[in-house]
Amino acid sequence: MQSSLPLASAFVVSFLFFMEGNISASIVNKPSNKLKKGPSFHYDLLVTGVINAILSIFCLPWVHGALPHSPLHVRALADIEEHIENGHITETIVYVRETRLTTLVAHIFIGASRPDGRPPLNTPIP
Repeated sequence: MQSSLPLASAFVVSFLFFMEGNISASIVNKPSNKLKKGPSFHYDLLVTGVINAILSIFCLPWVHGALPHSPLHVRALADIEEHIENGHITETIVYVRETRLTTLVAHIFIGASRPDGRPPLNTPIP
């Protein structure tokens, strides 16, 4: 019984990451956002799995699809036109600046928040 609990927990977390990654991708890549799919479009899940395996070795927290801010990030990089028709405002995305630089800089700042490079040893529990 004890050996099946970690296996069940691992399955649930893996399923959660899989679903969140696919939901994030489908929201961000809807046709109205006018994004171009590059040659490495489907590598997200693989890269997330490899990164999480490495983070697990060092007892660091996992990364995931980041559902709330992915659509907001696309919207922040988009040129949007607003049209008023019959008293309703409709928005149309004209162009999206596709870049990975903002995410890279954000993660560099996260890494720089601990100058000695060591992970926190005592994680506060609410």
